Parts: sequence; C-alpha cells; structure tokens
Amino acid sequence: MHNEGRASMLAVRLTGPLTPRFMAAPSYLERFGRPSHPRDLLAHKCVRHKFVTAKRVLNWHFVEDGQAKTVEPPNTLIFDNMQSVALAVRDGHGIGCALRTVIEEDLLTGKLESILNG
Repeated sequence: MHNEGRASMLAVRLTGPLTPRFMAAPSYLERFGRPSHPRDLLAHKCVRHKFVTAKRVLNWHFVEDGQAKTVEPPNTLIFDNMQSVALAVRDGHGIGCALRTVIEEDLLTGKLESILNG
C-alpha cells in the first residue's frame, strides 16, 4: 500500500563546523572601502539572509574583546538562501554573511574576500 501523502525525509551529513563568514567582492571593496570594524557596516550596502522559519532578517553577530556584539546592518538585498546571498555579494551588490562551506570556493579563487572575521 502506497502512502503518497507521506512527506519525504532528507538526511544531511555535516562535514565540518557551520562557521558564518563575512565577505565582499574585491570590486565592492575597491569602490566603497573595506570596513575595519563591525559598526562600519552601518555605512555599507549589505546583502542579508532571512531564515524562512524565523520570518525575519537576523542580525549579524561578532566577538570584540571577548564580548559578543550585535549589529543590525542596513538591508540592500534580502534572500532566503545563502547561495543567493553569495552570488549577489560576488556580483558586487554589498557585504554579506554566509556559511564558509557555501563560499569556500569563491574565497579560494579570489572572487570573494573574507572581511571582519578576526
């Protein structure tokens, strides 16, 4: 007997730590400058990720002098998946944050630069 209404299950194997990384395209940094402090993000274009389940855009978190800091950067573009965030950032639309596993190849090839990551 088939149960066509039954939801399929998706298994995911994590291969490493889920480390968020802040990044920008070299072309964006040439035009607008490289932020040296998280508060500098307030003057930049930011491409942000919205978790569908959270129903809101999440703030960005940093550690400064051992203290957790939160920044709510401006929204230039908002996407509901990190791949789209990475593509928009790579195209020079602003600064973004995505998991390192999503942007690793672009970091290695120089299409993206890591910023504000300690």
